[in-house]
Amino acid sequence: MSSVVVLSGHRDQDALVLPEFQQLLDDALSRRPPVVVVDLRDTRFLSVRSAFALLCAQEDAAHAGIDFQVVGGRHEVDRVLSLSRAAFPLDRIGYVHQQEE
Repeated sequence: MSSVVVLSGHRDQDALVLPEFQQLLDDALSRRPPVVVVDLRDTRFLSVRSAFALLCAQEDAAHAGIDFQVVGGRHEVDRVLSLSRAAFPLDRIGYVHQQEE
């Protein structure tokens, strides 16, 4: 069993790739690792639906006792996550902001 599962987001995390993104999240959680990290540092666009998929995955992870972390950094992604705060409680998710290089 791997101790950490790391998922990288697409450059454009939109409706076109949402089913694949959801499947990756589901597959990672079904492996029941102690930690899942979603790396969005290379993601330029994050749809609200993708943010909601992260919320659902976080809830599933919490119920399974899995530490769920999101790594971001691009202004565009951070803005969607910020604007979605009411429906996407980032204080309940481990969120790490990485500055763009």
